[in-house]
Amino acid sequence: MWIDHVTLAGPSLHSLREDLLAAGIPTEYGGVHSNGITHMALAAFGDGSYLELVSPLQARGRVALWSDYLLSESGGTAWTAASEDIEAEFRTARAHGIASKGPVTIRREKPNGEVGVWELGYFGEKQPGGTLPFLIQDLTPRSVRAEPGKTFAGWSAIVLAVRDKAEAADDFMRLYGWGQPEVLDGLAHFPGTPIYLASPVAHLRKFGESPYAVVLGAPDREYPFRTSGSSQLAAKTIRWLDLHCSHLRIGLETSR
Repeated sequence: MWIDHVTLAGPSLHSLREDLLAAGIPTEYGGVHSNGITHMALAAFGDGSYLELVSPLQARGRVALWSDYLLSESGGTAWTAASEDIEAEFRTARAHGIASKGPVTIRREKPNGEVGVWELGYFGEKQPGGTLPFLIQDLTPRSVRAEPGKTFAGWSAIVLAVRDKAEAADDFMRLYGWGQPEVLDGLAHFPGTPIYLASPVAHLRKFGESPYAVVLGAPDREYPFRTSGSSQLAAKTIRWLDLHCSHLRIGLETSR
């Protein structure tokens, strides 16, 4: 499985971008979505994956798909997996009793006038991209959506906050044919994948089932990141960015 991008939505795109920049990760403005109510910025990585920041165009505006979140505080979070054939993946999901919705066509005009077009599909009945991923399939060249960046290779882990780890694990096993996850320090991890399952009570109470933490591979050289300490994520040692506008924890895997 390849994590195409992780999305963080909040009330102010400017505040989210400034917070990431102060922590050491610059972002690039990406333009307005075809829904006409949101715009975005992104930080792209070496494998073409990226972190997407989304906010309403209008003060006190809403963000499509994440209406259940308290946007005045933090916003919603989701994650997306790349697909070469969304319809085929939906057929597999239905065969295993997993609902799906879409695909829907999305467009975004970049500041340079380029227009990216892609399709999104959603699994399950819960918050889109909260546990099982969005699926994304490009109809225009992948590079229109995001040019590969530098510094990081890409995402190495995502921790999904779920109320019932066994139930969530069963969804992944049915959908992807994976075996049982390993359990370490309260986390359920599918070996050979970036997927971890956890049940952080405070996060679940406030934001529901959604990505709780994401980890980028070790940077190719030292950068002046603003961090707030380190901890273990299973066998990984992670430095966590010191962020103030985000409930999503973003970590940097250390090679040491």
